Amino acid sequence: MTWRPPPAAWAALAAFACCVWLFWPGYVSFDTAHQWYQVRHGQFSDHHPPLMALLWRATEPVLPGPAGPLLVQLALWWAAIGLAAASLFARARAQVAAVLLAGAAPPLFGLLGHVWKDVLLMAVLALAAALMLAEAGRPKARRGPLMAAAVCLLAVAALRHNGLTAALPLLPWLIWRGSAGRLRGLALLVPTLAATLVLAVLAQLPARHPAVQRVEFWPTLALWDLAAVSVATGAMQVPAALRKGEVAVEDLRPHFRPDNNVPLFGPGLLKLSLLEPYDEAERQALRQAWLALPWREPGAYWGHRWRLARIQLGLPPAGLGPPQAFSPGHVALADNPPLAIPEDPVRQGLARTLAAAAGHPLVAPWPWLLAALALAVVFWRRRARDPRAWLGLALVGSAWAYALPLAVLAASAELRYLAPGLALVALAGMLALAPPGARRARP
Repeated sequence: MTWRPPPAAWAALAAFACCVWLFWPGYVSFDTAHQWYQVRHGQFSDHHPPLMALLWRATEPVLPGPAGPLLVQLALWWAAIGLAAASLFARARAQVAAVLLAGAAPPLFGLLGHVWKDVLLMAVLALAAALMLAEAGRPKARRGPLMAAAVCLLAVAALRHNGLTAALPLLPWLIWRGSAGRLRGLALLVPTLAATLVLAVLAQLPARHPAVQRVEFWPTLALWDLAAVSVATGAMQVPAALRKGEVAVEDLRPHFRPDNNVPLFGPGLLKLSLLEPYDEAERQALRQAWLALPWREPGAYWGHRWRLARIQLGLPPAGLGPPQAFSPGHVALADNPPLAIPEDPVRQGLARTLAAAAGHPLVAPWPWLLAALALAVVFWRRRARDPRAWLGLALVGSAWAYALPLAVLAASAELRYLAPGLALVALAGMLALAPPGARRARP
């Protein structure tokens, strides 16, 4: 029998081609430009996990610039959406509608043109979920899709410092399916813990690459939290060893922003480990001051964190702007070559729309996370009659597990930080709408 691609595959391919045309050669923010500079000069650090930069190094000789990573993340994203739609729906119209509604949802579609590790993580995590959805529709477990999903989860854990939190809720499903459903309850706990440990260790391997310089990330977050509490209380919380000269709270105040840590470090008032390595005494002083904040100044600290969480969710307090949603531009940095950017009114109009989208309800994350809670109720009620409901619970659990740590670990509020979780909510919604057991024979 001749296999024919399902309608979802054609819809995903058309969407991929459309995105390539609309976003080519990829939007380049400062972060992207800096990463491209690292790739070109072979200078990497683990201040942010270096996996994307190392992968970019592979595409640079073939297709220089951001276009290589752009094609990779677009291909992974639309492959994931097409696979999920073909696996969950039998009718052609339903497949095409699922591809368009989930794959082109405003907050997700607007991010696809940005060459960011968050977008690559979103695509890889979606592909892992799609592989699990496709495999879950079969009577017997298939090791191939499960192994491929496991590799995707390993990439997720390696792409960002908090990527492991998104992978953890999905591991029990992978292990349960891999054991042909024999492991249940506490018997599932031991292999899940072992897999978590293996995943955490393997995710650190890119940072051990000989070309990667070791740089600690946490001091940046610690200094920003300490500065926030200093500004709120009027009492300096940053240890003297980390200040440049006689720095007072009033010196920090004009440069502190509640939604972004970068402006704080521009004037050079504080010693940043990214630029100046700490000695052990400085590291210890900073760690002690930071970890004591929630107990020494609980009102100011948790007020700062709650404010950031509200901005991140798209519910900023009065007087504060919405979180950064999109950066549809092209930043030039150092000796990075100029980009050939096609001039087209449609592309330019899209860029203007994305630039003005910050604060619009269509791109706010909070409705998605609320929808995840509603989906959890739906899947919980279905769990007895449809085993795939447990996978649905894992998907929404992963979305929330990725979002919650940002309340205390994020140093800025941007839509892209929550994007991987929103992608899982979109796939969970597809599963909730799919007829029980409906799938293509060969997706």
